[in-house]
Amino acid sequence: MRLKKGLLLFIIVPLLETILFILLGRVIGFWPTVIGILLTGVIGAWLLKKEGSKVLEAIRMKTNQGIPPTEELLDGACIVVGGIFLLTPGFITDTVGFVLLLPPLRRGPKQLIKKLISYIALQRNFIFFRRF
Repeated sequence: MRLKKGLLLFIIVPLLETILFILLGRVIGFWPTVIGILLTGVIGAWLLKKEGSKVLEAIRMKTNQGIPPTEELLDGACIVVGGIFLLTPGFITDTVGFVLLLPPLRRGPKQLIKKLISYIALQRNFIFFRRF
């Protein structure tokens, strides 16, 4: 079931992105659309570097103080996933990427991730790996 949903996403998202490219190209023109795609990539890369550096520094500080950097690790995961979305060409994926990269917008997805982790923990669907 999950495989079908994932496969469906790999078909629907590029289709929607292509439709959006065509519609936007008709409305604002070909070159402005191309420039928009390039600009979101450049701005996204800059934002990814900036936010990633801030989170890495916060993780270092908390670790040096002996405090587990749980929030910072969750921020880092959101930033990595947001960066992956920004690498995928398209305005829909770029929007998702920017939501995960911008701290004020990241709060909503972080709360969902926390609830998902809590649900999984309560269901005891964990697999622990230990080194011996």
